[in-house]
Amino acid sequence: MTNLKTILRSTSMLVASCAVMVSASDAQAAEKAKKMSLGISGSFKSVLAFGKQDASYESTASSTSRTGYDAFSIWNNSEVHLKGSTKLDNGITVDVIIQLETDQSTAGGGQTSNAANASSNNSIDESYVRLHGGFGDLRMGSTKNASNVMATMAPSVGITSSNDGDASNVIIKPSSVSVGTDTLLGTSDDMKIAYYTPVFSGFQVGASLTPSNSEADTMPAVGGTAGTDTQEYNIALGYLSKLGGVDVSADVSYSEIHGEVASSSKGWRAGINLGFGNVVVGGSYRDTSELDSLVAGTSSSPEETSFDAGITYSSGPWAVGINYLSVSAPLATSTPGDDAATQIFLGASYSLGPGVDLLGNVFRATWEDESSADSANNDGWGALAGISVSF
Repeated sequence: MTNLKTILRSTSMLVASCAVMVSASDAQAAEKAKKMSLGISGSFKSVLAFGKQDASYESTASSTSRTGYDAFSIWNNSEVHLKGSTKLDNGITVDVIIQLETDQSTAGGGQTSNAANASSNNSIDESYVRLHGGFGDLRMGSTKNASNVMATMAPSVGITSSNDGDASNVIIKPSSVSVGTDTLLGTSDDMKIAYYTPVFSGFQVGASLTPSNSEADTMPAVGGTAGTDTQEYNIALGYLSKLGGVDVSADVSYSEIHGEVASSSKGWRAGINLGFGNVVVGGSYRDTSELDSLVAGTSSSPEETSFDAGITYSSGPWAVGINYLSVSAPLATSTPGDDAATQIFLGASYSLGPGVDLLGNVFRATWEDESSADSANNDGWGALAGISVSF
């Protein structure tokens, strides 16, 4: 009888143990089977702006036939980012990224640096799915092109820099001045597919394809005389490493945009930053030109060159820097001179605490048209002050 009781007790314990193991296994399986949840992060920046236009740009003989601009403005530049991530059984990590523009209007502030969103008043900045693992990084959706993601530009400090386009919010860019405001090869968030290789000894290659710039779900209208859409191809090589005591980041990129004759262009860019402890110095260069010789030397020519340079110094909660940008476009060769823009920014920042910074800039911007008309040329001094909160 004693042996029978022992056997029954052992059997009961075994059954209980199996039940616990099955329950734990079911719990683990249920945990793995849960859908992805999204986390929230983002930033909020509030800016006070002061600027004074060139007097001749605003005035005429009647003093009222051109727009006059006040010396003070205020804007916000804020985004909320939703991100979810899950790792599959095969080791591939899947991310979903959604970036929401959360200001009342996209007509001012930093939002204008995204031309596609500013023109359509779109509340979505980027939204894409990302698969990454040992094979590299694959992205599909509304996101930046490869040469933009991997770009190295001149270091800067403050609310903005010469590469952000915000100078034109303060010192107004005349509509006749046909130049860009950065050293990038395209800044739109049009739907695309992009791939980035794993990093090998500091080197990484990225490539992206934008089938259409129409922001529509229909097939791209790229052929025939009625074709309206443009397509973009980008490839970039990036480098990020430490050589001796110097932090090095660099890139070189190439891009082609195919569309109507006047909308087709090619370009390349390169940039490098060198970090020496608290000091970072660097710059970048971009050159674009036409793909079709029919527009060369005309007002539709995309030929343009730009370069920037900068240096920053940081110590504790403080950082200061200077940043310079120059852009020129010859456009119609029958007209002497170039359309051009130059900007120089002095910037500073002070960290009040984790994610909270006071920021400021003093800058000068000059916009020059091929013509010498007062209404087509403007320059002036501006100042920006504000607070940035990241969460």
